[in-house]
Amino acid sequence: YYRVAPSFALLWLPFLIVVQVTLAVGVVLFTSALNVFFRDIRFAIPLAVQLWMYASPIIYPSSMVPARLRTLYYLNPVAGLIDAYRTTILYGRSPTLEDLVPMTVVSVVVLLAGFLFFKHVDWQFADVI
Repeated sequence: YYRVAPSFALLWLPFLIVVQVTLAVGVVLFTSALNVFFRDIRFAIPLAVQLWMYASPIIYPSSMVPARLRTLYYLNPVAGLIDAYRTTILYGRSPTLEDLVPMTVVSVVVLLAGFLFFKHVDWQFADVI
């Protein structure tokens, strides 16, 4: 339907999904723990997600980002993730290490930080709620 032929590069999709879920769980653990203490966080999250969407190459290609800012830009793990999805699905090529390594490392760090923060404050949940 989209005139994109399947290729062996689609075998990268399970790995990309795991990285995406890792990032999402890390962010959710952190924000859910914050929401217990600061109830207004739930109102700020939709705005933050919308700003994060504009900071990611969803509606524009990452090639529009100036070369001198790309290293900083790819600290956003979603930028590398979307580029990897685009490369894999649309272009039928395997993602490069430049895409895979930063997004995977940042996603794991976000998961670990979110988990550690959640476990650090979870003993206070019953008292606050």
